[in-house]
Amino acid sequence: MRIQVGGFGKLNFVPAAWVAGAPYRFRLEKISDGKIASRGGGSLNEIILPPGKYRLIWQQSQHRVGPVALVPEIEIKPGSTTALQLNTGIHLVPADWIETPPYSWFLKDPASGRKMISVSETWDPVLVPAGTYELWYHQWQHGSGDMLLRPQVKIEPGKVTEVELNTGVVLKPPDPAARPPYRWVLTDPESKQALVSISERWGPVPVAPGRYGLSVRQTQHGHSLTELIPNFTVEPGQLVEIGL
Repeated sequence: MRIQVGGFGKLNFVPAAWVAGAPYRFRLEKISDGKIASRGGGSLNEIILPPGKYRLIWQQSQHRVGPVALVPEIEIKPGSTTALQLNTGIHLVPADWIETPPYSWFLKDPASGRKMISVSETWDPVLVPAGTYELWYHQWQHGSGDMLLRPQVKIEPGKVTEVELNTGVVLKPPDPAARPPYRWVLTDPESKQALVSISERWGPVPVAPGRYGLSVRQTQHGHSLTELIPNFTVEPGQLVEIGL
C-alpha cells in the first residue's frame, strides 16, 4: 500500500552573512490556535509544513541570546516553497573605552514595556524583528543596574541597524590607588530621580546623551548620598570625565 502525502508546503531559512549560523533552537506556532507545528535547532534544513500561517520564535544561542518572536506571520502555501529571509537585526558598536561586552542588554516595546529580546556578554549582531524599541543596558552584573540607554531605536527591515555606544561618563580618582566610592548616581536634574547607579567602580559607563546631576556616597555605612554636581550635560559622542 502506498500513501501519497500532498498539499504541503516547504519553508527555507535564508540567513544573511552576518547571522552566526544555525539557531540553538526555534519553533513555529500556528497563528490560528498558538499550537506548536514544528520545532528544531542546530540546523537550517528545509521544513515541510501544512498550508497555513505561522509565527517564528527564534533563539540564536543557548546562553547569550534569548528567544525572540522574530517573524509574526509566515504563510505556507500548498505545493510551494517559502524562502524566509533572516536579514533584520541590531548591532551595538562600542567605543574603544568600553573594555568588555555588557552583562546584558535588551530591547523593550515602548507601548507595553514588554521585553522583546535579551542579550548577554557579546557584541555580535543579533536577529530582531523590524520596529521601534527602547534599548536598555546593564554594564556589569555587580556594580551597575539597568539603564535606559536609548529611548527610541528604529530597526529597519532587511538590514543591521548599528547603534554606536560612544557617549559616557567616568569618574577620575584623586590618585591611582584610590578606591572607588561605594555608589555614585547620575540623576535627572529636575526630578532628582536616579537614572544611572554605579557601585564600587570608577567607570567608564555608557549613558544616554542629556543633562544629569551627580551624587556620591563614599562608603556604605559612614556616608550618605551627597549631591556634588547639580547639573551637567553629556553631549552625543562625548565621554565626560569628572575628577573627584
